[in-house]
Amino acid sequence: MRRVAASLIAMTAGWMVMNVVILGLDWIWKIARGRTFNLSTAMSEGVIWAGATAVVVGGAWLLVYLPIYAAAPRGNAFWKWRVCVPAGVAAGAAAGIGVALVAGGFRIDWGVVRATVPAAAIVGGVAAVVGRFLLDWSRHYRQVPQDEFKPGGARP
Repeated sequence: MRRVAASLIAMTAGWMVMNVVILGLDWIWKIARGRTFNLSTAMSEGVIWAGATAVVVGGAWLLVYLPIYAAAPRGNAFWKWRVCVPAGVAAGAAAGIGVALVAGGFRIDWGVVRATVPAAAIVGGVAAVVGRFLLDWSRHYRQVPQDEFKPGGARP
């Protein structure tokens, strides 16, 4: 159960960082272009964006990240920093290309690609970093020392 929780925490962290970066840049871009900044409109756009991306990130977590996180043994070379973080970024970018293709009707729309690929790469990279930090916690099982209980069931 800890592995599922750790992988969900890692993907949620990646999703949250992506939303903060993308929405922050969008708000800065709008202010820089001279548009009036309306907080209620910005918040509603943020909720819509977060909901739409949650579906994509949740699907990627369920179909790709959870099986890898649960199946790769602790001593696997995949869990070394120099392997797992670039793999997370590459997997996120590949997922971003897939989303861009679906959103563009299976033709390359470079505007959509420029928006989705960096955002998905952020999710993959942050999820890999957080997942690597949580790896030891998710695979740690408490071992009861042999002398913790006395014979006959009496506690010390």
